Amino acid sequence: MKIETFEMERMQSTWESLVDYDMSESGVRPLTLRELAGMGFDLEAFLDQPLGYSQSNGTIELRERIAAFAEIGVQHVMVHPLNRDTDDWDDVIEGVGRLVG
Repeated sequence: MKIETFEMERMQSTWESLVDYDMSESGVRPLTLRELAGMGFDLEAFLDQPLGYSQSNGTIELRERIAAFAEIGVQHVMVHPLNRDTDDWDDVIEGVGRLVG
């Protein structure tokens, strides 16, 4: 199977570390913990927090909070990351409306 080159990603990965101003960046510049502390972020609460991947379908706590907010049972909540570059947001919104509506 031939997979076409994803030109935008290729361009970004080739040039992103070689330019003074990266106008194609879709994320944020990572901060150091010192920078976060300098901005007033209280790091003490996070010093004993293990780092790792989150549950892919949303943590139980997240799903419970969404259910409470939407006033539905937690069994009806599904969390899924969406591709923010989709061209089909109308279908996404319509699908979510059918799920919760």
